[in-house]
Amino acid sequence: MEYRIDNNLITVLPEGRISSDNALQFEREVTELCDTGSYDGIVIDAEKLVYISSAGLRVIMKLMKRYKNISVINTSPEVYDVFSVTGYAELIKVEKAYKKISVDGCDIIGIGAYGTVYRVSDETIVKVLRSNDALPMIKRERELAKRAFVLGIPTAISYDIVKVGDLYGAVFELINAKSAAQTVADEPGRLGEIIEKSVEIMKQLASTEVKKDELPQQRDIFIGHVKKIAGELPEAVSEKLISLLSAMPDTYTMVHGDCHFKNLMVQGSELIIIDMDTLSAGDPIFELAGIYSPYQAFPEISGNEDTIRFMGLPYDTVCEIWNTTLKLYLGDEYEELRESTLMKAKLLAAILVVTALDLMNRENDELRVLNLRHICEITPLLDTLTLK
Repeated sequence: MEYRIDNNLITVLPEGRISSDNALQFEREVTELCDTGSYDGIVIDAEKLVYISSAGLRVIMKLMKRYKNISVINTSPEVYDVFSVTGYAELIKVEKAYKKISVDGCDIIGIGAYGTVYRVSDETIVKVLRSNDALPMIKRERELAKRAFVLGIPTAISYDIVKVGDLYGAVFELINAKSAAQTVADEPGRLGEIIEKSVEIMKQLASTEVKKDELPQQRDIFIGHVKKIAGELPEAVSEKLISLLSAMPDTYTMVHGDCHFKNLMVQGSELIIIDMDTLSAGDPIFELAGIYSPYQAFPEISGNEDTIRFMGLPYDTVCEIWNTTLKLYLGDEYEELRESTLMKAKLLAAILVVTALDLMNRENDELRVLNLRHICEITPLLDTLTLK
């Protein structure tokens, strides 16, 4: 019997049938494997298992009593039904196998640091992750989207998880929806309307409170970013950055963190925000920094060609989106807060850019040097990183 060990979990991969003919042999093999070390749990990967009898279920019950943390994954509908009908699915964690789909020939809606979003039909899109931790990330995003949805945030919740080759993807139902970027490219006259609606969503996020510790603090996430790139900065700069970030109070209002036009979907007259894996809590300045990156930081050096390739919109248009968004977001305080807000957003966005280049394994020395310079130039000028 094949097996593997990952993160102190032992995964066994039975094939064919587990019945009265071989149930005791299966028990003996699993026991011998598990007794060779101290493992946190056993995973039975049933992808190649076509049948399990009551004798096999009794063996699993004995293993449960002996080793406690046991789960069964990748079961076929037939095998899952055996666990379900006998009540075993209530005693042990049992997961069905994920449906396999192909994205060959599908339109690419967007490409991010962790994955690619494809349109697989007029009604559905699938976000395929490249990360080794794809399943936990997808499940976490589903939970975050549910929390946001319950609190009134217009978002899409993944209704299925699929396999695309060796990768995993989250499926969303978005009937005839297009990204805000694609909508503006097709209908330039809607730009102003969509900017206004995007600002409404950003303000709604910033006014939606969550419980303490329900979401990670953006402040802490950025402290982690700074520590990762500290070796590329003068010591005094990295120390002041960490000091500024550490001084920010806990804030229990939502931050999406990546609320640009590729993560906003237009469905009729409604705007829906997707990619909820970045959902966190914190000061609204982090929200503005998150959109400054694609609207200003990257285009500043990559120019019109790369801006069109990433956003699907020309440089002049993304600049208009940024400038109008900032003006609408700050409202009556625009003149008073514009310069200081720009400095803070530019600083935080520069940190994001350097971090994103590392995540995407992209070598862009010019962009890295420019943003490291921004960090060194702006940090000494700031006394606070809060929006006000």
